[in-house]
Amino acid sequence: MAPTPPPIPNTFLQFPMGAGPADLLEQAVGYSGQARFWATWWGSGDEAYYTDGNMEATGNWQGYQTFTDHPLMAAFLARMHADLGSSENRARHLLLIDRETRQVYLARFNEGQRFLHTQWGPPPVLTPEELMERVKRIQAQMEAWERQSPADRHQEVMQRITRQQEACQRLQTWLTRASNTSV
Repeated sequence: MAPTPPPIPNTFLQFPMGAGPADLLEQAVGYSGQARFWATWWGSGDEAYYTDGNMEATGNWQGYQTFTDHPLMAAFLARMHADLGSSENRARHLLLIDRETRQVYLARFNEGQRFLHTQWGPPPVLTPEELMERVKRIQAQMEAWERQSPADRHQEVMQRITRQQEACQRLQTWLTRASNTSV
């Protein structure tokens, strides 16, 4: 069980709108972890990135931009002089999402990263046997993927793309409705 994270620091700025219905922003950006808190920003290679303090990966740039380019979100980011990064410059801020409350916060990059790490507590100490068991599990997953035919792999990738596109559309619809009711 992960430790209870500390309260949100008062240096984190809360967005005027939340992250939408459960897992909507996560699906649009591509975060599939189970952590309470995760974050996203823009980085090198013209990519959206996400992390939960335990793992970091590139995300779906369309989902990220659907959220950050929405007029209400973009205006808030501009007012706060937020720097979520670019292909040329490292992010100075990140968007931190609380999956429990559905709140979104703007945090300084390093402070947000430190906060995310607190939800995991200290890393586990593994015996050599436990480590080998984890390696074997990962190898088995890789082998299962490699046993799939190229057509099956292609179909799986296409299904993921379709689900992300649908999530982006649902996110856009939610943002439009939510901003119309908050005006």
